Amino acid sequence: MKKKVVVIGAGITGLFTAYKLSQTGKHEITVVEKEEYIGGISSTFKHNGYQLDFGPHKIYTQIDGVLNEIVKLLGDELIAIPKKSSIRLMGKFFNYPISIKELILSLSPITGFKIGLGYIKSVFIRTFAKPADDTYEQWLINRFGVHLYNIVFRPYAEKIWGEPDKLDAKLAKSRVAIPNLIELLKGLIFNKSNNPSMNAEKFYYPKNGIISLSSAMRIAIEGKGGRILTLLSVDKIQIQQERVKYVEITNKGEKVRLDTDFLVSTIPINELVNRLSPVVPADVKKASDSIGFRSLILLYLVVGKDRILNDNWIFFPEKKFIFNRISEQKGFSPTMAPEGESILCTEITCNLNDEKWNSSDEELYKHVIAGLEEAGLVYSHGVKKFFSRRIVNAYPLYKVGFSEHISRILSYIDGIENLITNGRQGMFNYNNMDHCIEMGRVCAEHIISNRHKSEHWNVESKKFDNFKIVD
Repeated sequence: MKKKVVVIGAGITGLFTAYKLSQTGKHEITVVEKEEYIGGISSTFKHNGYQLDFGPHKIYTQIDGVLNEIVKLLGDELIAIPKKSSIRLMGKFFNYPISIKELILSLSPITGFKIGLGYIKSVFIRTFAKPADDTYEQWLINRFGVHLYNIVFRPYAEKIWGEPDKLDAKLAKSRVAIPNLIELLKGLIFNKSNNPSMNAEKFYYPKNGIISLSSAMRIAIEGKGGRILTLLSVDKIQIQQERVKYVEITNKGEKVRLDTDFLVSTIPINELVNRLSPVVPADVKKASDSIGFRSLILLYLVVGKDRILNDNWIFFPEKKFIFNRISEQKGFSPTMAPEGESILCTEITCNLNDEKWNSSDEELYKHVIAGLEEAGLVYSHGVKKFFSRRIVNAYPLYKVGFSEHISRILSYIDGIENLITNGRQGMFNYNNMDHCIEMGRVCAEHIISNRHKSEHWNVESKKFDNFKIVD
């Protein structure tokens, strides 16, 4: 008799878990998704004849076996893209990662002196004063000096995640691949910026949009008898004798119970906690209420020219730009917009219901086009139209102390043997698509093995903390 598995969330992690389980023929799979579309943020939508991703997505991995899995699903649809990215600092564009030649030719002697002096000061303080090392801000100042931190790291953090002195050091460790300024300079001098641990020279992309990956998994899942139910939200997860008994959803106004032998949740971990019944203990609820996510506005500009950028994407850390990154859909696949037009995606990070979130598209466009014109990239007379997509819970917010809150929640969930929380939102883990696939693989392997959490999942899932973001 097949074991029933319910997966909440049809993002990459949830779909890959369901895909691997469906291939065994030993599991009855049901995926429940609240949106009309699948893929989560890694999806593609249509707008007035254009095909657009929710921001830039690349297929690149250093994890053994992940690319083979993607090739198996997508085959010849994958195309190789040379990666070119830039960063704008101090009124200039630099290749990203920055080369030593650019650095020497572009920085003024005064700026270079200040960076060096700041670093020497940080080494002295770290050697003799033993400063705190637990925040994003202090961790980076300790290793790069205050001047370089103020030029590069602080403004970008403020735009993406909020106040740097209130962010956990883990964010810096996961986002900054180089441990200190000396190692950065070594990498620049010896051209280690092409080291794949720091920078991907090329990446892969499906020629018809990133949704192709999720669509291929959907076809495989349904081909084995699995179900993917969209536009349905989970109302309650009933726990009995420390096991999930059933999941309750509302379908066309009627309450429906999905009995399950195993439940995999990829929704935000605090939303999972709120759906557990009976109600969780007070300390778990408090921990859940103490964590949060940043939201994301994507403002798209339709421009009357074939190509806009020479880059796949460009970072804008400086505060004067409302957007923190821009990308062009044709920089990933030339088939996704008609000739004579191209579409620029600008990313604006914010908090849910803050001033930016509540701004109209017209208000946001005024700030966006002002920044693009200052950068010399796009001018208002060339923009034919603009529109937005808004994403709630886009980025886990690593505030100081978040690890203790997550540990408390996971400790409670670990006591429910047939429940796994997983994925970017479910594990509160800031990661990429390849990491999500690996998380799905490990989860499916755990369910197939039929071992206790303490014997397999709790051990293997700890490796997710070591994921590194490669730009």
